Amino acid sequence: MCGVPHSGRAPSYRVEYPSMWRAEFVTDERSFLDEEQCVVQMRWFLVRARLVIPLEKRNGDIEWGVWVSLAEPDFERMDEYWLTPGRERQPPFPGVLDSALPGYATPTAGLPVLVHTSPVGIRPTVKVTDTTHELAREQQRGITVSRHEELNCLVRAL
Repeated sequence: MCGVPHSGRAPSYRVEYPSMWRAEFVTDERSFLDEEQCVVQMRWFLVRARLVIPLEKRNGDIEWGVWVSLAEPDFERMDEYWLTPGRERQPPFPGVLDSALPGYATPTAGLPVLVHTSPVGIRPTVKVTDTTHELAREQQRGITVSRHEELNCLVRAL
């Protein structure tokens, strides 16, 4: 491993920007980026979500703060219910993971996902639907302490 001890509660990692976001979009009236949502040139519609991976033999989970691209009608529907109590009863939204996560042999950006809304004030969660990908298998089965240490080292190296 990287030689740095990792202890305490399971970490959460955050992908700061959608992969397609560029500095010039700040002045583009067809684009915006805030803490929860992003629109790029009125062509791509993204939401920030939590991709949760359970830790084996430990209490807790690893959470990746990721960006997910949605179809415009789904983005609009999610936005319509953003502050509505009970929004978690909405059916999941199909989307595409927009975040490249370290530590996977096959790229994570572009993976199909389902976005599940959560109660107001809690970010939606993401479930990877391509069960052939290592990330989906880790999400279903959990990861070992050793894998957890590996991810910590990879994230610290970024």
